[in-house]
Amino acid sequence: MGLEKRKHPRIPCRFDVAYEFTSWKDVDLSRLDKPYHTESRDISIEGIGLADMEDIGVFLRRNLIRGRKKVKLSFRLREKESPIIVFARLTWVDTNRGIREMSHRGGLKFLDISTLSFRKIRQFIDSSADAEGHSRGSG
Repeated sequence: MGLEKRKHPRIPCRFDVAYEFTSWKDVDLSRLDKPYHTESRDISIEGIGLADMEDIGVFLRRNLIRGRKKVKLSFRLREKESPIIVFARLTWVDTNRGIREMSHRGGLKFLDISTLSFRKIRQFIDSSADAEGHSRGSG
């Protein structure tokens, strides 16, 4: 396994994520209008990995990676919490060709995240890391 090059560690996690593509000028974080749905693969305080994104095509992918468009995300770290809604920039997409279909994993970097959302994510990561450390140490 290669060395982690990221500034902030990722933790593996699985929860539902709604997302939609939007204009760079969009500032409304109150809701998503016509979201796609997938699940997370991992999260850090800087961004999130998605398990399978819609096939967005070359033109939209280019606009997302170059910052001409952005992604609006909505997710709950824990079932009973209110959702975190945040803008993100697509940083990479990896297409895997399966026997019957293709999957498109994606990496997104959070943009201008609110203090409250940042704290929720940091607490989630810290508590997950603590739980992981306890489970490793108890064996």
